[in-house]
Order: sequence, then C-alpha cells, then structure tokens
Amino acid sequence: MFDRWAELYDRIYAARGKDYAREAAWLAEAIDRHRSQPASTLLDVACGTGEHLHQLNRQRPSCELAGVDRSEGMLRIARRKVAAAQFTRAEMTTFELDRRFDVVMSLFASICYLPDESAMDRAIARMAEHLAPGGLLMIEPGVLPEHLKPPREEVMTIDETDLKLIRRTTAVHERDAIVITFAFEVARPTGLDPFAETQRVRIVPRERYSKSLQRAGLRWSFDEEGPAGMGLFLAKRAGTG
Repeated sequence: MFDRWAELYDRIYAARGKDYAREAAWLAEAIDRHRSQPASTLLDVACGTGEHLHQLNRQRPSCELAGVDRSEGMLRIARRKVAAAQFTRAEMTTFELDRRFDVVMSLFASICYLPDESAMDRAIARMAEHLAPGGLLMIEPGVLPEHLKPPREEVMTIDETDLKLIRRTTAVHERDAIVITFAFEVARPTGLDPFAETQRVRIVPRERYSKSLQRAGLRWSFDEEGPAGMGLFLAKRAGTG
C-alpha cells in the first residue's frame, strides 16, 4: 500500500491543501500543554513520507526524531527529508525499537488501515510500550461514525511542468469501513502510466479507541478539533506525569 504512488504522495496532498506546517505547530503546542517537561524524543508511527517529522524538526530542532512505517517507498522519501532521524521499516502492530520516547504519535487516520479490532489493540499496546515515564501518546482517528458523510466520487488534477496527474477517487461504505479506490493517470516522459489501488479504512467509534487505550494502561482525553479537524486522542500511562 502506497509504494506505487509514494513519490506522488506529497504533491497530491499539497494540491489538496493539507498544511503540514500548521499541523506540526498545533502538535508542538499540544505537546507543551500536556507535558510537564519539554519533549526531547518523539516517534511517529506510520510516518509515511515523514512530512510531519520534517516540519516538527524545523520547529523543534533539538528534539530527537524517529519514524516507523511499513512502506519502504515512503521511508525512502522520509530519510531524504530528515536525515538525522531514525527510520525503521516495520508493522505498527509488532514494531520494537528497544527504546522509549517522550512522545509517540500516529496521525492521519493511519490506525484505521489496520484490518480489525485485535490489530488496533496490538498497535496501541506497542505504542504504549514505547512511552517513556510521563510520555504522551497522540492518535489521530479516522472518520468517526457521527461524522460520516455519504459515499463520494472525486477527481483531482495536477497540471504542472514536471507532473501531469489525474486521480479519480471512489468511496463506498461497508458495514464498518470505507472502501476507497484510487485510479491514477500519470503522464511521464515515457508515456501515460495508469494504475489503481484500493484501500479499506475502518470506521471506528471513539468508545472503541477508549477500550484499546484503557487495555494498554493509559488514561486519555479527546480534543475535538485536533491538528487537522479530525480530532485527536491524547493519552498517558496512569500514575505518570
């Protein structure tokens, strides 16, 4: 997933107006509000192309950064952006870095790409295990059931000197998921490169996040807005600062 269009990912979301710099500033301020001490280490789980880490590195250059992702294509880009960060290819349900972090985060609904509730429990448990004492876990959910919109179709284009792209998106609802199909047409010097990818994104109610966080031994709160309007779970292990 994402390997085929990793090199297009940042260009697509820039064209869609995703403001990583603003989101990183929001996250940095939230970390300061929810921690008694400045964060010196931060891990991004399912970090993708590392753009949040790139922006956080600009804003908090003294913070030591790390990222985990399953896609080598995405990690290749992340390593170019944040050369000083430690990046590891691993599954979010099983990763083990043999160290702990002041902040662990997983953004942009990444956790909702896991196949079921058991996988979600394992991923949150892994993230919790990587928290240092007083550490803060930040999870950005996908679409909550109460915010679900009707199925949609969307066409976006990029028409620039070095990139001509059309992406057609179709989303349909299953009982507990949104199935999204992306159909790409990319104009390259060698000709037209069409390809498609289908993703299944689980619709998870906030009560289910609560259960997973509690099973991991964390106490939590929920910010309704979050860095990108999707909300954000903030959690700490009971008894820590």
